Amino acid sequence: MRRVTRFASGLLCCLLIACSTSSPPNWRSLESSRSANIEYRGALEYLNSTPENGLGGTGKPVFSHPENGLGGSGKHARNGLGGTGSPVNQQRSQPLENGLGGTGQKPKHTTIVGSVSAFGSIWVNDRHILLPDETRYFRDGEHSQRGDIRLGQVVAVLADEYGDDYQALEVHSVNNVTGPLTSIQRISSDKTELQILGQRIIVDKQTRILNQQTLLAPEQLQVDQWLVISGLRAPDQSIRASLIRTTEQRTALLAGPISALEGSYVLGDQALTFPDSTPDLNQPISMQGELLDDQFIVNDWQPMPLSRLLELADEFWLEGFPMEDAEFYLEGFEVDLPDLLDDMEFDDSIHIGFDDEGEFWLDDFEHDELDVEGLYELEYEGDYFPDTDYPEDY
Repeated sequence: MRRVTRFASGLLCCLLIACSTSSPPNWRSLESSRSANIEYRGALEYLNSTPENGLGGTGKPVFSHPENGLGGSGKHARNGLGGTGSPVNQQRSQPLENGLGGTGQKPKHTTIVGSVSAFGSIWVNDRHILLPDETRYFRDGEHSQRGDIRLGQVVAVLADEYGDDYQALEVHSVNNVTGPLTSIQRISSDKTELQILGQRIIVDKQTRILNQQTLLAPEQLQVDQWLVISGLRAPDQSIRASLIRTTEQRTALLAGPISALEGSYVLGDQALTFPDSTPDLNQPISMQGELLDDQFIVNDWQPMPLSRLLELADEFWLEGFPMEDAEFYLEGFEVDLPDLLDDMEFDDSIHIGFDDEGEFWLDDFEHDELDVEGLYELEYEGDYFPDTDYPEDY
């Protein structure tokens, strides 16, 4: 998959990867007259909506909260987690001190967001990230462990420079959907579409599908089978899956930038009901709940880690999607790219890098593997080392 990054002064985007002073050899340095602003715009404006016509030109008016705004409001991510004063459902596992609304001291961390391409300790967006004993792991807001990481898992990493590498402070495994498979349809020679909880999931040749430690083909999946999806949400709100896992879990999960329409909330094509609280529309959220009469009843929700990690970094290496007018999309966040990228029309994700000094990097090439000897033996041979039972060389 191709990946994109974008930087906003004082904001962090999804995942920490590397520091701006040392870009991988296959990345191109870019100059730009544009500042790398990051704004959270949610999802609604990307669904063929106009201010007059509402979602998809249906004529349905958009409903929004005065204090929260909605996609297209232009509110910055710094108004999200830790800065909103929101009394409900703050992130259950507060990892690092001095998040949003902290001391005012600008931290010097790196945020990297993308899928894990190799172990050793892990590689994300061509960045080698070491995993010392002090690294803390989270999955869907709960404490996790190193052994939960799989190839293809999208992670958001907060890291510090460590020579030419990075040393992870936090690793957040990001899942978009957990639920029963509703339908499966081949849409081209190399792509399959899945439907789970109103989300359209695109599977291609780069998607890894795992049943425990066994690799599956898309045609081996079955309707009503429960799956965990990890990938990147595109501007059209489809999810480009990089990892799909079967699961015995029966707690449904949805994560992403929600929108409000006619007083109701939606994510993708799934209607949402919040019986006990009002959701935060200033940032993407992760929700647990159950499906009842076509409504997803939210029992618990919390912010996704992206807003907080973006606020903690001054260097960013991100995977996301290019849009018109030289902009980059990642889970409702929008980044300004250099002007010379305004003609990009990729249907796939891209990688970008940037720092608070206005430097940009673009990954010019598609890679099925990193040029690091031995790292891909794990994937090519179909082996997986569970828990922390990795070879010492990795």
